[in-house]
Amino acid sequence: MISGATIEDTIKGLKQQVDKEVTTLSDFKGKGHKLARRDYTLLAMLFAIAGEYDGDVRWKKDAAAARDAFGRSAANFKVATDQAFNEAKARKEELSELVGGSSPFSGKDADPKPQWPQVAGRAPLMQYLETAWEPRLKPALADKGQFTSGGDKVLRDAELLAAMGEVLAKDGMPDADSAEYKAFCVRLRDGAKQVIDAVKQKNFDQASKASATIGKACAECHENYRS
Repeated sequence: MISGATIEDTIKGLKQQVDKEVTTLSDFKGKGHKLARRDYTLLAMLFAIAGEYDGDVRWKKDAAAARDAFGRSAANFKVATDQAFNEAKARKEELSELVGGSSPFSGKDADPKPQWPQVAGRAPLMQYLETAWEPRLKPALADKGQFTSGGDKVLRDAELLAAMGEVLAKDGMPDADSAEYKAFCVRLRDGAKQVIDAVKQKNFDQASKASATIGKACAECHENYRS
């Protein structure tokens, strides 16, 4: 559903975003805390997946501790306090060390299995999903030239959407006990998996059909659950 390369590349990309988002206290109290909450939530999700990954993936041995650290911090960024800013800076430094090859989470205790409601809040995950879907993935699936030239980026975004569709329906997540809601998540996940297959097979028509599946699942879910 999601490759080790996508996990690693996305974490590296988020490190660059965090460097821009967590700078000064005034910026953090403006919109910085909202961006950090979104991106730290995605980091927590990716580290949670890395910790349970079947194959080889970088940072696997530190993933559980990193997962819990970024998940806790993201939850604390709902309010932009001085303490939250200091916590954001601490996670930023740890992320920089981790990507740079150090092990800042080595030896720290963590549950072996993720508690998904504490790992990844639904609202910030949805915010990231929208930034990936509307401006990037959706247009690429509507234009054969963009689809062909942007294969690697399309594949990465599709893998992230598939993973999010799976995570959003995990036990304990909001509305995950609703069969209707789970069905929307499954349609998102399966539509994204169809895009993944289409990229690998260079099949634009399949990708276009899958785009319609994803768009319809999102629209219908928002009608019932966005509030």
